[in-house]
Amino acid sequence: PGRIFLQGVKTLFERVKANPPGHPVRVRILMGMKGLKDQRAIVMNDLAFLQIDMDRPDLGWKVEVASYRDGNPIYSHVKMMIVDGKHVIASGYNMQYSYLKTNPEHDMGIQVSGPIASNTLEVFDSQWMGANVCELAALNICLAESTITAPIDHDVLTPLPSGDDLVFSLYRDDTNKTADNAIAAAIRTANNEVNILQNRFLYGRYYPLQYQFAVLDALKQNSSNFLFVVKILASGDWKNQEMNAKSLCAFRKRAIEENAILPGSLLIKLSTKENPIHTKSLSIDSAFVIVGSQNFDGSAWGDS
Repeated sequence: PGRIFLQGVKTLFERVKANPPGHPVRVRILMGMKGLKDQRAIVMNDLAFLQIDMDRPDLGWKVEVASYRDGNPIYSHVKMMIVDGKHVIASGYNMQYSYLKTNPEHDMGIQVSGPIASNTLEVFDSQWMGANVCELAALNICLAESTITAPIDHDVLTPLPSGDDLVFSLYRDDTNKTADNAIAAAIRTANNEVNILQNRFLYGRYYPLQYQFAVLDALKQNSSNFLFVVKILASGDWKNQEMNAKSLCAFRKRAIEENAILPGSLLIKLSTKENPIHTKSLSIDSAFVIVGSQNFDGSAWGDS
């Protein structure tokens, strides 16, 4: 699947070779972790297979492949792509074979253009800082690496707005919890409905996370509104079925104990085993949508 993405890089490389643009063209690929088989080396092998040069100073062309920080225990779960500081795709999907099967995993992404791209580029740069770039690879091993310590100077201008949609870039890591706070606050603003589509929705009475409280608060705030509804659809695949079922039943029990739900105000379903969900998204009052890579579990909220 990674080669599908790299085919686009090859097309760009061939275009630069045929008509050098006179300014630097840089491709940065950041892996969330190294993995047992160093993913950087795998990417570099694919680049070589596709005959994509990694460093051509004569063309102003450069490709770098890095892993996020040390990768153990800290890793990045971000899935996004920024082009020329103008266009962004943020999503929940990985470049993996499960999306190419007969019954692929359900997933979602969002593509936006405009000033928000500059903000997203800043997020990428913050993840790039401290990343480990593979300088030399053989088979599935990186033989030499260096750490990014200097900021990147971009030859891009902040694009002008092309519409009137309001778009926000939500980010979190082990110290920055902006996305946690923003998603929880958004859920609490609901007046009509909250639709949650998640790979995982885990609940723990003794380890409560912000999204649990936010959904409970939304239900309580609308306890006299017989039209208000929270719908949760989580994955029922073999990896997540049991823990999602137990967590959602426990969450529903707590909502009942706290008199937070009316008949029909909390609807919960799991997908079938044949239709796994990898999506991480929610919508509020048919007016606000959040799409990204943040699971509703302890790996992506709180102190993690």
